[in-house]
Amino acid sequence: MGKKTNKDSNLVRKGLTRVKRDELKKLVDELLQKCSYSLSSPSKDWEIYSESWNLLEKIREMEKSLDRLRISRNESLPSFVEWMTKHDVKMGPVELAELPLYGCCIKAKKHINSGELLFSIPQELMLTTETATKSSIGHFINNDPILSQMPNVALAFHILNELYDPKSFWKPYLDALPSSYDTVMYFSPDEITELKGSPAFDDALKMCRNIARQYSYFYSLLQKSVDPTLSNLRANFTYNDYR
Repeated sequence: MGKKTNKDSNLVRKGLTRVKRDELKKLVDELLQKCSYSLSSPSKDWEIYSESWNLLEKIREMEKSLDRLRISRNESLPSFVEWMTKHDVKMGPVELAELPLYGCCIKAKKHINSGELLFSIPQELMLTTETATKSSIGHFINNDPILSQMPNVALAFHILNELYDPKSFWKPYLDALPSSYDTVMYFSPDEITELKGSPAFDDALKMCRNIARQYSYFYSLLQKSVDPTLSNLRANFTYNDYR
């Protein structure tokens, strides 16, 4: 047998055997082909969505072993506030709190007057497209045709790369981010069908298709790469994190 590469070691450590990686690659390749269909019609878009959903359910199941350990957002808030205070974030008469029905949010401590300071956040604490291009994966972002032309996707990759780094400067902030969102990306097919008859239905199918296509494209790209600066992304990148 050949010597294990760092790439293989990282993936095995995270719970994916070579056989599982091969199975996952086949599913991802099929997903990419499915979502790259050029013709579009309401019936075809729904067919692609349904078939992609089934593939993604299999992919998500296989990627469960790559899931990160999470603490509740409420538990992460003290460290987040401490980190902000340490780095000169100024907070007015507000606090971060978890409230019934609303989840984690900003809560006023008293009546807030018009023009009163709520937050003052130094720019060096912000994750931006500028910090993305200056990061360890900046060359990857600049040279990829999608990342270089879509700042929102480049920023998503920057966030994921920092998320997978236990020593990231932004770790307290990243730990406080939600693990899911109330968007169509988290709708089941039954919930998506409730949108039929509205303009949102076509937009929802398009968004789900685009994110699935981007995920499969980047997954394949990362697995083919031998760039050591992409090792964290290569070992940890999942559909759940990307969406």
